[in-house]
Amino acid sequence: MNYNELKEIADAKKIEIKELASALEMTPNGFRESIKNETIQLRKLRTLCDLLRINPAMFFDLPRGVYVNNVHAQVGDNNQMAIDNRDREIESLREQLEDKKVIIKMLRDQINGTSTMNIAAHPKHPYKKKGE
Repeated sequence: MNYNELKEIADAKKIEIKELASALEMTPNGFRESIKNETIQLRKLRTLCDLLRINPAMFFDLPRGVYVNNVHAQVGDNNQMAIDNRDREIESLREQLEDKKVIIKMLRDQINGTSTMNIAAHPKHPYKKKGE
């Protein structure tokens, strides 16, 4: 975000730049320069965002778009790609959940002695520690 964009936000909220600067314990010129040069302290940036009721992310240059499993899809025609990826991820998670339910049932049956399946192979020779 540049100074002019910040000033527009402040004007829209009827907050004077000198009021913001004062709240940040800065001069209006020092405030303008810190925004222009991107040298504002994080503590002051947080205070500024609280005063303007805006998200601090507005000050950072982030690619526009959405992220699905850390895969970036630009806003526009690629939105469908992000939605398709999300739908595939949801389906994969549902399948994993069903697999886990089957495993839990098999383990419960094994514990209760009602299992007809042998879940784990039993070794012919039990493990012995050296020297036994």
